[in-house]
Amino acid sequence: LYNMVRNSLEGQVKSDSTNGKYLMVLTEGAEYALYIEAPGYLFKSYHFDFNRDSLDLQGLTANIPLMPIRLGESTTLNNLLFALDSYELSEKSLVALQFIRDYLVDHPELLIEIGGHTDNSGSDEYNQTLSENRALTVYNYLIENGVDRSRLFHAGYGSKFPLATNSTEEGRAKNRRIELSILK
Repeated sequence: LYNMVRNSLEGQVKSDSTNGKYLMVLTEGAEYALYIEAPGYLFKSYHFDFNRDSLDLQGLTANIPLMPIRLGESTTLNNLLFALDSYELSEKSLVALQFIRDYLVDHPELLIEIGGHTDNSGSDEYNQTLSENRALTVYNYLIENGVDRSRLFHAGYGSKFPLATNSTEEGRAKNRRIELSILK
């Protein structure tokens, strides 16, 4: 668990080996990046924004299934944050970029694609270019920070593969994403 604003590790826990349960305490008034990983499995990432005044949580239960590392599996990089209509990464994305870089260093056998996706706001041409540039931004960061370019590919998909409806802001937010897919 990382504090995204301070770019600092807040806590690390291991799940119970028998039932998989774990407990973490999140303090209000912070924005968090959570990463879940296990040997032989593709990691998952989550984003929690506890800065909102309307947030009223007594407890949050999250059942998080991990997928084995294998051809075709992908994960959404939920903590990569871009400015609206931009391919410039937010400062808060540094935690995510460092985690992805470390994960790839720890898994030198992986060949991956970084895929950019958008919602359907704007023209198809605009969304295609924006998604390509966002994927390229992540690709360039990883190369500049020691990941061999022969292990990385990048592609933009515009709004062609939505995860949710584009008729709500929440759905559009889910569709604006970067995915990491296993090619080998």
